Amino acid sequence: MFPGSYEPRKYEYLQNELSFETANYKVYGASFGNNVIDAPNKVCLYFYGNGECVSTTARLLSHLAENTGYNFYCFDYPGYGKTESKIVSSTTNKSW
Repeated sequence: MFPGSYEPRKYEYLQNELSFETANYKVYGASFGNNVIDAPNKVCLYFYGNGECVSTTARLLSHLAENTGYNFYCFDYPGYGKTESKIVSSTTNKSW
């Protein structure tokens, strides 16, 4: 399933923390891979599953970047990892 031999271990692979601001909160994420300049056509935006965050997928993304040559970008959803969330009254379900 994985390219190369996947062993859950600590990867000493380049990981850059990224962030950007929205109207309601700051979104945090990370990049894994060499860099876009060396491989501009090999970029993947990774969306993790329920209950995960960037830190729980770091080993997998480091492994994939190392074995495929792709650059991976992953961001935390609001309320996950370092990304905070704020309740906005217009999106609150008033029946609760």
